[in-house]
Amino acid sequence: MERTGQERHRNTSQDNENRDFDLDEYIEEQMHSTSQPGVTLIQEKKSNRGKILLLGGLAGMLALIFTFAPFDTIERAFSGIFSDEAPVAEATVIQGQGSAIGTAVETSTESFSQGEFANIGILDYIAALKDLDLTEDISTNGATILYNSEVPVSYVRQLDRFELFDEMSYSGILALFNTNVPMDYIRQLDRSSLFDEMSYSGVLALYNSGVSFDYIRQLERLSIFDELSYSGVLALNNSNVSIEYMRQLERSSLFDELSYSGVLALSNSGVTADYLRQLERINLFDEMSYSGVVALRNNVPLEYIQQMDRLSIFDEMSYSGVLALHNSGVPISYMQKLENSDLFDDELSYSEVLRLYRTETGN
Repeated sequence: MERTGQERHRNTSQDNENRDFDLDEYIEEQMHSTSQPGVTLIQEKKSNRGKILLLGGLAGMLALIFTFAPFDTIERAFSGIFSDEAPVAEATVIQGQGSAIGTAVETSTESFSQGEFANIGILDYIAALKDLDLTEDISTNGATILYNSEVPVSYVRQLDRFELFDEMSYSGILALFNTNVPMDYIRQLDRSSLFDEMSYSGVLALYNSGVSFDYIRQLERLSIFDELSYSGVLALNNSNVSIEYMRQLERSSLFDELSYSGVLALSNSGVTADYLRQLERINLFDEMSYSGVVALRNNVPLEYIQQMDRLSIFDEMSYSGVLALHNSGVPISYMQKLENSDLFDDELSYSEVLRLYRTETGN
């Protein structure tokens, strides 16, 4: 039969396709595609078997560790693995303190360990304060603030040993801790005989003002003060009142005792040691206060006072009488005139002299 043109074209195309088909390549592809799931399954089984062996080995190793190793060693070993926090140096613990909190041993530099915060919670912290009998002075809120501020219990314990403070408060403890007041500074204040009690604000004020222990020790040796508070020490130090000046005041017979405000007033008014010696030689006054010395120094010439001292007309005289006569313009000559007259058998008071002068002069 004779084939049509379309049949000849279809057969020609099939012949071409048969010539391009590679049987060996086809068989190889079928073998790979057929064997691939089996290979994968074998590989997965091998992988799972390796994981099982690895986990079994780890489990055996952990069993040995947990059986023979101390718990604290285990805790330190795994804390670095499962914790994001940086490693904290372990605090050396003082035994026999009756506290659940580890306390760093104090050194000469009085460093306090922060390591205790790595292992304790707020309840342990409050329990430690309770051991110090501080829970009545420090509220739960205050203890929480101290804990969050990482104030070591060892620091609080050291402050509690001092007799300097009239009371303990969390705000005071926090202020001292944050200001980095050296513990040795507080200890020396505690030993000073100058202060019976002091507040936290007093310690901070002295420390921040740079009041030295040498200055405090020299103040302790003076007997001129009836009492002295931290505010007095601070005022004297900040006003640059020298210890030598206070020694001179102490040697003066005019004062039995002085307050720090009296010393400041004398110093600020320019009352010198020489002026005090001049007043000491005057027998006019039965007694003299620092306010009287300051008033005379600022208002009355020393010569006027010395001339009045030579008169015998007055039965007694106070610094206020000298001030009144001088400020009213009563001259020494008028008082000498009254003294030389025979009109007065008895001594006069300054008020009588003042009244006579005003009446006679019309002033």
